[in-house]
Amino acid sequence: MRRQKTDIYYQTLSFHGNDLEEAMPVNEEIFSSLFNHIVKEGPDKTAQPHLIVGESGSGKTYLLKRLQDKVEKETATAFPVLIDAKALFSTEDIWLHCVRQLKLTVSSADGFDDIMLWQKTHARRIVLLIDNIQYYFNRTDNAAHYNLRGKLNKSGAPVLIAAINEVSAFVTDYKAAFFDGFKTLYIRPISVDEAGIAFKQLFDKNIFNILWKYVPKTIRSLRIISNILKETSDMDTALAKLIDCFYPYYQNKYDSYPLQIQRLLSVLATSADGMSLKDIREKTKQDNGKISPYLKIMTDQKLIERISKTQRGAKYKIVDSLFCLWLKQNAAIIF
Repeated sequence: MRRQKTDIYYQTLSFHGNDLEEAMPVNEEIFSSLFNHIVKEGPDKTAQPHLIVGESGSGKTYLLKRLQDKVEKETATAFPVLIDAKALFSTEDIWLHCVRQLKLTVSSADGFDDIMLWQKTHARRIVLLIDNIQYYFNRTDNAAHYNLRGKLNKSGAPVLIAAINEVSAFVTDYKAAFFDGFKTLYIRPISVDEAGIAFKQLFDKNIFNILWKYVPKTIRSLRIISNILKETSDMDTALAKLIDCFYPYYQNKYDSYPLQIQRLLSVLATSADGMSLKDIREKTKQDNGKISPYLKIMTDQKLIERISKTQRGAKYKIVDSLFCLWLKQNAAIIF
C-alpha cells in the first residue's frame, strides 16, 4: 500500500500567523539592520530603499513577516504595509494596496498624495514591505519604474524594503530606473551550527545531519526537518518523510520531461557515483547519437553535472541528491 503523500511546506505571507515570538533566530543580522533602519529613519528624509536577495526558501518572506510584526508592536512612528508582488501589475497597484490597508478614501489620481497626507496627519511613516518584487519589475516597464523611484525620492515618502530571488538587470543595468538605487542585503545559506541553535527541541544530530545533506540550506528546509524530527527518531522513517514532503514537486518535475530525459534520469538514479556515456549506453541499449544530445540538454539545464574534467570517460550525475533518491525509489530502472 502506498503511503499518503504530504504537501510541500511553503512559507506564504500568512504562514506564520501571529505566533512570531517563536520565530527561528536566523538572518538576525539582516533583521536587526532593517529594523534599526526603519526606527531611525527621520519623518521628512528621503529613505534609502533596501533589497533582500536570497534563493527560494531562504527566509525572505519570513523576514518581512517578522519585520511587519515587530514594527507593528514596537514602533509608533512607522506603519508596515506588507504586499506580495504577485498581486502587482502596475505602480498604481502599490499605492492602492496601501490605501486599502489604511482604509482611505482616494481623492488623488493614484492614492499617493492621500498616503502622504495620512503620514503627515498621523505622524507615522509607511514602510512598504514588498515580497517577490521581481513580479512587479517583470510586468512593468522602465517608465513605471522611474515613476516609482521618483515618488520614493520625495521627502518623507514611504520607505521601501523589498525581497527578490536573485539580482537582475532591473537593478544592475545602468539604464534601469533602480540602477544603484537599492542597498542590497544578501541572505546566505544557514550553517549547521546556526541550524542547531535555531531548533527549539531536542533532536538526533546524526539524523539531522543526514537529512540536512539532502536539502537546500534554507529556513524552509529547517522547518521541514524540524517537523519531521518531532514525529520520529528513526532514520529510515525520517528520510521517507523527507521524500514525501517533496513527492508532488518531484512527480510533476519528472512528468514534465520528454520520454528520453525520463529514461536517462531513471538510469542515472541507479548509481550514486555517476555513470559514464559507455555505462549509460550499455544500460539503455541506445547509441551515442540518441544519448549525447540529451545529456547536453540536461547538463545545460543543471539537471545533471559532469563530474570528471576529462572528455573521455567523464561521468554524469544528477545534481539534486534528493531528486535522485526519489527517482531511485519511484522511477529507477531495475537491471
